Amino acid sequence: MTYFLPLACRHYLPPSPPKYVKPHIHIDKDLLFIICQGCSQSFIYRYEIKMDEIPMLERAPPLKPHYIVHGDDDGPSHFFLSSSKLCAISFLKDGMDVFNLDTTSHTMDILARRPVSVDPFVMVIRVGRATFALTETLQVYRKAYRVSPPGSTSWVRYHTNQSNVLDRKVKLSGYVAVGDDSFIVSDSVTCSCLLFEVGAKQWHVVIPWTQWGEYLPRPMPRHSLLKGACVFVDGFIYTCSNCGLAAYELLFENDHVYLKGPIFLPFSWLSKQWESERMSLDYAGKEVDSGAILLWVVQGESLSLSQLCMVISL
Repeated sequence: MTYFLPLACRHYLPPSPPKYVKPHIHIDKDLLFIICQGCSQSFIYRYEIKMDEIPMLERAPPLKPHYIVHGDDDGPSHFFLSSSKLCAISFLKDGMDVFNLDTTSHTMDILARRPVSVDPFVMVIRVGRATFALTETLQVYRKAYRVSPPGSTSWVRYHTNQSNVLDRKVKLSGYVAVGDDSFIVSDSVTCSCLLFEVGAKQWHVVIPWTQWGEYLPRPMPRHSLLKGACVFVDGFIYTCSNCGLAAYELLFENDHVYLKGPIFLPFSWLSKQWESERMSLDYAGKEVDSGAILLWVVQGESLSLSQLCMVISL
């Protein structure tokens, strides 16, 4: 059974962000950070979560940007949480913006280097306590700390077994951390998913779980692609869909990885304005009594409108 509880039916953003936005969200303790990117700027909004008070924000004043990040014209910045800091790295250039969530201070680590001639990063993801970046050629880099000067960051090549993805490129549609030792990426060109095992430093092809127990090496259905940053909870991957959300069960059997077909979780307020291309979600926790999974969903619309919802899934 699935319930959907709107937390903020409408909460307008100032006219600065682009007309059409796909927000990204990150949760740190009782704070929700909404990131709207467009052109060469990223607007970061800070929203205080009060789980015991469900605010109706239909007539609330506009959210004001907490930070504004100036990035590249060539591509988006990549954001990730690290301890009590929200970090942003360039699509292509050296350097890293660091936002202290406790003090609201903003610094720039200009010594955050990547190796020379590295392809642009298409994704940055936290897996356990480590942070990894990925290129479209499936080269994996790990964030490391330099000895000199102390505390500065560099990106080190994570040498991996490429036998399952030899000479392969991806056009990333979505990604998700699976526990503390692996992550999955979704390729929109081949309609397939790949799992990277951090400890073994090895790629695996995720096989669609077909009816009648046949495991055929065929592409995923196009509607089964993961979209944006996804959430993995209790064996299921949650991703945005035009119907609301979709949940995929992930299975590990006989040294193979399988992905079952989607279970769609439609929104009760579904409208044409809610499109997966402009939706994002993150994990909020579990309801204490029932064990229901709580997810935050953010929608960016035309007119620079962002909507917040809490999704409760059983």
